[in-house]
Amino acid sequence: MILQMLFVLIMISSLSVDFNQYYVSFLIGYIGLRALTSIQYLIVQKFERDERKKVAVFLGTCFELGFSSHFSLLLIHGFATPCCIQNCSGYDFTCFRA
Repeated sequence: MILQMLFVLIMISSLSVDFNQYYVSFLIGYIGLRALTSIQYLIVQKFERDERKKVAVFLGTCFELGFSSHFSLLLIHGFATPCCIQNCSGYDFTCFRA
């Protein structure tokens, strides 16, 4: 629980008007929070039975998929930077070109 609060603090501290500069730390906090939540559900499913076990497995797996997809975004950091947030007024994705 304390580790989750640490990741929440990382996310809060990275909020700024200039989000482009701090989005990596926000993403790290978000990924850490998702990973810990997934681990909690997968540990709890060992102690539960019937429907509660099915729900814990389902939620743990879904959070794990979310963690994996967000972690892959962190890995392709050099490909797609969030310049669209600052420069675009609408849905202009020209900044994603190589």
